[in-house]
Amino acid sequence: MTEDQQSIAIAKALGWKQLDWTRMVGLPPDGITGTALGYNVPDYPNDLNAMFDAEVLLIDEPEKWNEYVRKVHWIVSEWVNANFDLREQMVGLAIHATAHQRAEAFLRTLGLWREEA
Repeated sequence: MTEDQQSIAIAKALGWKQLDWTRMVGLPPDGITGTALGYNVPDYPNDLNAMFDAEVLLIDEPEKWNEYVRKVHWIVSEWVNANFDLREQMVGLAIHATAHQRAEAFLRTLGLWREEA
């Protein structure tokens, strides 16, 4: 998925409305009425703060949260040497996850990730 596709998919999952893919704008889920142009959709794959806001959606659902955490570890571990003892470093891997890695894990957890053709 492109970064724009990831941002739009995450925004939809979070309840953004009237999303305009071409301008990357829409109305946020918190009931704020937008201008005629709407609000910029956060750049989720490149913004850790935006991903933190997205992660909050999963915290109240323990099964999804646990799946998300496992996916973050899996994605980050792909960057780690094959001989690395993952069991001893699970927390260390997760805290170093980039916004891009978290966005992919988030979308995979919700079944929204699409492989590029």
